Amino acid sequence: MSSILYPRVASYSFTSDPRSGAKNIHNNGSSFSVALNKPISIPSGAISCTVDVVQAKIWFVTPNISAALGNNNFYFNSATVNPGSYHIVIPDGLYSLDDLNTTLQREFSNLGFASNIISLSPDGPTSRSILSYSIADLDVDFTQPNTVREVLGFDSRQSPPTPPSSAGESDYGDQPAAFNQINSFYIRSSLIASDGLPINNTGVGIIASVPTNVEPGRQIVHEPQIPVEIDAADIIGRPIQSISFDLVDDQFRPVNTVGEYWSIILHIRYNVLMSTEKVPLMSI
Repeated sequence: MSSILYPRVASYSFTSDPRSGAKNIHNNGSSFSVALNKPISIPSGAISCTVDVVQAKIWFVTPNISAALGNNNFYFNSATVNPGSYHIVIPDGLYSLDDLNTTLQREFSNLGFASNIISLSPDGPTSRSILSYSIADLDVDFTQPNTVREVLGFDSRQSPPTPPSSAGESDYGDQPAAFNQINSFYIRSSLIASDGLPINNTGVGIIASVPTNVEPGRQIVHEPQIPVEIDAADIIGRPIQSISFDLVDDQFRPVNTVGEYWSIILHIRYNVLMSTEKVPLMSI
């Protein structure tokens, strides 16, 4: 009598939507837990066990400018027109350069200025942003705390470099703009007691890495052709009644989902050792 390894797969779908049973949802939507009616139970005699995420759906709406990120302030001074110092708080959001330009120009108008006193534009070859001044005697103060300067690619300095501005003057950023504050999402789970998928030398229970490969405001549907199998041998023989998941960015910061739900489908794969006497033969 001989034995063979018989592969088994158990599939599960989880979502942060409370209408589908998600509990303990963080107020920013980044984490949730699920209490299972039927526990995940991998037989104690199983040989090896892995977890892989075959699908993840995440809306790419996470702000790249926000109070939480500490980059949502814009300070400028005017010496001639409506003289004074001004502070604009940029609403939390996922901005492109054009979006940010539109927002700031609306605020300039609300403050009694012409909307185009300061304009933002891109310099394509260098990926830098440009501040252009339509009137004289203005300056932007990037030395203040929690400004949008890093997103725009400016050092901690005044703009223009020799303030105040002259009419028609332009000032280029000191390095490429950084509107792509998030390059990928990581999904972590209590299902994995091991390090999970290590990121360089950091292992924190990651079960999937999801690239931000869509335009802002669209849904990422991540379906890897070859899912990464994560060792889950520690759940063999240990029934799992409750599981938690959390979504972090590539700097391990909790992701603000802005009220959108996210979901995953995962497979738990394991092998059982079976006698060939118990395996039915197929007729050829």
